[in-house]
Amino acid sequence: WEINKGGEIAMQDPQSEQLDGVPEAVPHDEVAANEIAAEMVAAATKNSTLAHQALGFSFRGQAGEYFRIWIVNIALTIVTLGIFSAWAKVRRMRYFYGNTRLAGSVFEYHAKPMQILKGRLLVLIFFIAASALQTIDPTLSILVTGLFIFLVPWVIVRALSFRLRNSSWRNLRFNFVGQYNESLGITLGGAAVSAVTMGIGYFLWLKWQMRFFIDNSRFGDIQGRFTGGGGGF
Repeated sequence: WEINKGGEIAMQDPQSEQLDGVPEAVPHDEVAANEIAAEMVAAATKNSTLAHQALGFSFRGQAGEYFRIWIVNIALTIVTLGIFSAWAKVRRMRYFYGNTRLAGSVFEYHAKPMQILKGRLLVLIFFIAASALQTIDPTLSILVTGLFIFLVPWVIVRALSFRLRNSSWRNLRFNFVGQYNESLGITLGGAAVSAVTMGIGYFLWLKWQMRFFIDNSRFGDIQGRFTGGGGGF
């Protein structure tokens, strides 16, 4: 049996002959058949609506709870001359993720403090080396500035990849597939627009950066899609 275009059920006798491949409709309690068809259409419409239902985020963190985490993070970061900042970030992210819910499930943050500390040490070494080169030979400042401009997009891609790949929801981790070339184009384009407009066009760079982040985010085989305009920025 099948539902025809009119929403009615057509039943086929497997022993009957078919003309040109078209099944013969067999009358069978027309009123009851149409009622069943209507119920099936209604159920299909309901399921389709649920499948595309928009789900909102909820946050259940408390100011008092976070204050205790925040004050300990600040104190230990100062005492350890910044080394504890990596552990502070993990504690902060796990608190916010653990209190953010979507469809009744919380998010999880899996990054290790040592991974964050190693990344920050590399950035610190670069800045120390750049400062030393400029002190030795001021003419190298142009070279250092150019190197910094081309390094920033790489850092952005690595940071976004690290963050998403260490984030999960319902035991499935996120992923980031953004490429360096696209990040470089956004960085150079944003800098040019901001310079020409004397900073007024900076919001466009924010929009492009957010679209780059969202459109290249993945959750399983689901791709993120950014639909925001520039007005909000």
